Amino acid sequence: MKGPLRLVVGVLVYLCLACGLGRAADNQVSPVRIAVGFGAGSPPDIETRTLTAPLQTLLGRPVVVENRPGASGTIALQDLVNQNADGSLLLALPAPTAWILSLYPTVHVDLAKDIAPIGQINWDYNVLVVGNASPAKSVAGLIAALKARPGKMNFASAGYGTPAHLVAELLMDKTQTAAIHVPYSQFGQAVQDVIAGRVDFMVMGAAVAVPQVQSGKLRALAVTSPKRLPALPDVPTFAEEGFPNMSVGSWVGLVAKAGTPAATIGKLNHALNAALLTPEVRKGLATLQSEPVGGTPEEFGKKILDDAESWKRIIKEARITLE
Repeated sequence: MKGPLRLVVGVLVYLCLACGLGRAADNQVSPVRIAVGFGAGSPPDIETRTLTAPLQTLLGRPVVVENRPGASGTIALQDLVNQNADGSLLLALPAPTAWILSLYPTVHVDLAKDIAPIGQINWDYNVLVVGNASPAKSVAGLIAALKARPGKMNFASAGYGTPAHLVAELLMDKTQTAAIHVPYSQFGQAVQDVIAGRVDFMVMGAAVAVPQVQSGKLRALAVTSPKRLPALPDVPTFAEEGFPNMSVGSWVGLVAKAGTPAATIGKLNHALNAALLTPEVRKGLATLQSEPVGGTPEEFGKKILDDAESWKRIIKEARITLE
C-alpha cells in the first residue's frame, strides 16, 4: 500500500483511534509527559513536538514535551528509569543516547531490562560538509587533505557522542586519518564556523545541512543515507564514494520505563503508528529531511539493542572517549 491510498488509510485509522481511545480515557486528564534529553529546537525536540497534537487527540489526554538536556541525553534516560512504571512519563530516545552509554560508566541503565520500547518515530541521515573555501571537492579530496596534514585539521560537532562526532570518528577510523575534534555548546556557532572556514569539516544533520547547502553557504561531499537525498540529488552517498560502511542512520523513538503495563504500551504504540500516518506529521518530518517509521515495540527494541552493540564495538575500535 503506497502513496495516496496509504495516506487515506492513515487518516481513517487516525480518526477511528481518536474516537475509540478518547472514549476509553476513563476521564483521565493527567498529561502524558514526553521527556527530551536535549534542548528546545534540537532535532529530537522538534521531531517529538510534531507528534504532540495527534497523540493528544488519539489518547484523549494532554501530551506535554519536557526538555531535560544534559550528558548527551543520558540524564533524561536515567530519570525515566527512576520514575513510576505507569506510562505517565515517556522518553523520546534518540539513537546517540543509546549508542554512547558505554562512555558513561556512572549511568546505570540496562537498555535490555530498564526500558519498555513503544515504537520508532523516524530515520534521520547526516551530510558531510565543508566550507566553500575548502579545497576539498569530494570525500577523496578531504581524505587526501587529512593525510597530507595528519592531526592538523579539525572538525566540529554539537558535543561528545553526537552523530556529528561519532560519524566523523568512524570516517577517520575507516580511512586511517586523524583530525582534532572541536565540540560546541552552541550548535549554531559550529555551523557558522564551518561556513567561515574556521573549522575544516563537519558531519551535520540533514535538517540543518540541506538549507545551508541549497543556499550555497556550504558544500556537501556525501550523505550517510543508503540512497541520495531527494533534497540533494547531486550529492553522492558514502557508498557511492567507496565507503559502504558509512551508510549510517540515526533515529528517535518513544520508550517507557520497564514494567509499564502491556495494555498501556499497546495503546501508546497504536497511537504512535496512527499519528505517523497523518499528513500533518509526515509533512512536519519531511521538512526536517526525516522519514517516518513506526512499527511494533519488539521491532524498535531490537533496533535499540542492535545499534547499541554495533556502536559499542565502533567506539572501542576507534578509541572514542569523552575527553
